[in-house]
Amino acid sequence: MNYKIILTILLSLHIFSSSSQNAKSFFITTEVQSKFSIGTPSRDIIGYSPDIVVNVPKVSKFRNPVYGIDISLNYILNKRFSAGIGVGLNIAKHEYNPTDFDEYYDKVMIPVYFRLNYELNMQKEWMLLSNVNIGYQFSDQNFNNTANGFILEEKGGVVTGINFGAGKKDNRFSPYIKLGYEFNCFNNEHSLVDMGFQDINYSDKIEYRRYYHLLKLTIGIKI
Repeated sequence: MNYKIILTILLSLHIFSSSSQNAKSFFITTEVQSKFSIGTPSRDIIGYSPDIVVNVPKVSKFRNPVYGIDISLNYILNKRFSAGIGVGLNIAKHEYNPTDFDEYYDKVMIPVYFRLNYELNMQKEWMLLSNVNIGYQFSDQNFNNTANGFILEEKGGVVTGINFGAGKKDNRFSPYIKLGYEFNCFNNEHSLVDMGFQDINYSDKIEYRRYYHLLKLTIGIKI
């Protein structure tokens, strides 16, 4: 994955949003997040051929909290609704290597998403907030390199979520806090050579998706 492209998107959003602050139709949000895995891990059975059936992960959990930072640029549609685009950086530290549990790695994820925001202004400058995000989360994790390539390759997938919270409205900076749910999907390609089957070539691979359910705590600021 070309991280320079992601950094360029982040820089472009920052520059564009900064130049748009005088335009009342735009605002930006910057958020820091902690995400905690919920749900029960499960596995799935996939038939590769009449003689080969593989048991693979389906719902999984991160070992530790996922920490992230997001920035979004939003356009005000009317008094209560706005829509925008966002990009972020998420890190899950010290995850098990799926092909060798004696090793660990740091999982890096880059979400890029569209969002729809709802804002209800209350008395004394308080506001209730909600937003829905949907997009794609880039990730590129490769394990156990061999002469024929990696045994396991994990790429990104769909990311979506919903959040609810409250904040304090100010002339320029409006801080807020939100709780929410996030769904992550990752696409895996695993060589059957690593699964103990006989008379298998490296090119014989199984493809499957791995899912994560996350409870999310967000602290942000609207500018």
